[in-house]
Amino acid sequence: MKTGTAQTELNISDNSFRGITVGDKISSYAKSDYVQQETLKTGEGDFTVYAIKDFNNNPAGYFMSDPNDESRVGDIIVQTRMAQTAEGIHVDSTLGDLRMRFPDIEVHGSEIEGRTYAHHNTLSYRLDVVSFSYEVDAAKIPADTKVTEIIINRQ
Repeated sequence: MKTGTAQTELNISDNSFRGITVGDKISSYAKSDYVQQETLKTGEGDFTVYAIKDFNNNPAGYFMSDPNDESRVGDIIVQTRMAQTAEGIHVDSTLGDLRMRFPDIEVHGSEIEGRTYAHHNTLSYRLDVVSFSYEVDAAKIPADTKVTEIIINRQ
C-alpha cells in the first residue's frame, strides 16, 4: 500500500519480501539503497548474506544466495515485527496463531542448530523453542511460543 509517495507496509508473500523475490539475480540489488552485503557469523561458520532494510532504513531481515546458483536469491529471512503475511502472521505472533490459521502446520526441529520451525507451504516460522531432534511432539510446545523469524524458502 502507498500513502502519498511513501511505502508504509512490509508484506511477506509466498516468494518475496520488500520487492525481492526468491530466484532473482542478486546483482539486481547491487546498487540498491536497502540491500547491503554483510557477513553473518554463526557457530557453523561465516556466511555472506544480504541485509534488507525497511522503509525507514532499519534492519528488516536478510537473504542468502541459493546454494544451487550463488548468483540468485535463496532463502529470505524476515526479522522485523513490522512485516506480515497475508494471514496477518508476523514476528512475535504465536504458535497458537499459526495453528488457528493453518491447522495442518508441521513442526520440526534441527538436529545441529537446535532450532525449531513450523512449516506451511513455502514459509517457515522459526519458533522460540530449542529442539535438537527433527521429530518434535508439536502438542508439547506451548501455544504462546513466539515466532522469531519468518523464512521464505527457496524452491
